[in-house]
Amino acid sequence: PNGAGKSTLVACVVGLLRPDQGEVRFDSRPLDRRALARIGVAPQELALYPDLSG
Repeated sequence: PNGAGKSTLVACVVGLLRPDQGEVRFDSRPLDRRALARIGVAPQELALYPDLSG
């Protein structure tokens, strides 16, 4: 549903945002480099500069 925080959660998981309180855990463990290596994100919109696309 709209406004449920899905995008905010993903941004916290991948490290784009830091939670105001608490912590983000993955597989019951705090996020570290090993955990982040197992997570991938496919953005909805391209993040390229127009002059770099071909």
